[in-house]
Amino acid sequence: MKLNKQKILFIAVIFFWFAQYVYIPYQTPYLTMIQTSTSFIGIIIGTYGISQMVLRLPVGLLADYRNKHKMIMLIGALSSGCASLFRIIFNNGIGFLIGNLFSGLASAMWISFMVLYMSFIQKTNKQKQPVQLLSLTI
Repeated sequence: MKLNKQKILFIAVIFFWFAQYVYIPYQTPYLTMIQTSTSFIGIIIGTYGISQMVLRLPVGLLADYRNKHKMIMLIGALSSGCASLFRIIFNNGIGFLIGNLFSGLASAMWISFMVLYMSFIQKTNKQKQPVQLLSLTI
């Protein structure tokens, strides 16, 4: 299998988003099982969306202004890892609340993945279908 920069980045993005969402279906049942109040569960779940909403525009502007998309991607991946660590180490509602804050921060940085990926595609190929550009040959 021949891997170039584009394909490696694409695979990294897949693993990044997998890490972001793998726990979602189990979060509410788990928090209920450890007897977290339903109102606090709502706050925990909402924290993820609120943090993205608040952070997405400033993070995107900063990344464009400084042209530091690779650094933003690294911070996003580290934030996703920190989110998981908080959920594991502080195995309660507070740990999940802090974890969702970090997950929201990580998800707010998704645009840098797309900007960097598009920089790898030649101008003449930008109108082609993404599937044609990403075909993984094994």
